[in-house]
Amino acid sequence: MVFKFGRMNRFFLTFFALVSLTLLTPCLGKTTEELDTLFSYPKTTGTAVTKVYDPMEKLNRRIFKMNSLLFKYLKSSANKKLFQGTSPRKSQTGQKSANSAKHLFLNIVDNLSEPSYVINHLLQGNPKKAVIEFWRFFINSTLGILGTFDIAQTLGLEKKATSYRKTLTIYGMKNGPFIMFPLFGATSLRNSIAALLEILTNPLNLVTQHKFIPFIVYNYSRIAREIDYYSIVFENSIDPYVKSRTFLINYDATSE
Repeated sequence: MVFKFGRMNRFFLTFFALVSLTLLTPCLGKTTEELDTLFSYPKTTGTAVTKVYDPMEKLNRRIFKMNSLLFKYLKSSANKKLFQGTSPRKSQTGQKSANSAKHLFLNIVDNLSEPSYVINHLLQGNPKKAVIEFWRFFINSTLGILGTFDIAQTLGLEKKATSYRKTLTIYGMKNGPFIMFPLFGATSLRNSIAALLEILTNPLNLVTQHKFIPFIVYNYSRIAREIDYYSIVFENSIDPYVKSRTFLINYDATSE
């Protein structure tokens, strides 16, 4: 267990080293804004970004290529398990049970995000929404069995989701350099800091001394989304890397 924890510590050190490298090397590469205009969001979602700050493009492309191979393997492995020699009835029953278990797990993970909503609403100057999120977390963690069931919503307390990314944006922090992380995919410096804050304020930190557990829980759905996103990025794409990068920047621009 000590060995595994040490490996996770090295992972976090690598994370911070990569962010530091991004800050200290603003002129390592050039952008490819000419290609960015080919992959814009629909007009209903906002204006396409024409320029992306990507000083580490050469390194980012290598990581993107590695991620592509990994996602391709994970996707094919999942398909093999899904269609492995079982009868149709067993396959449907097993799939339904697996989906139900996954849904309950994601409900618990989602409930663990409520405290960060409270903090962010307070930082954003929305005390009423902060109070709603506080009671949502309290009710769902007790009556809802750790968030397995959304009892608060049945009582009329609708979720008021927000994020550290939005808070940092309100306080004037820009996207910063584009970053491609192994396994976790495309992000920016601001989003990386926001993700770190999400992990540090996760309630699991109060019940476990192993900091990698909140990290894994927080990123579970992100990794699953990246695997599904793999096929979308590569579909009819001249440059999948640019498509992935532009999707992220456009999303941030239209949701600020």
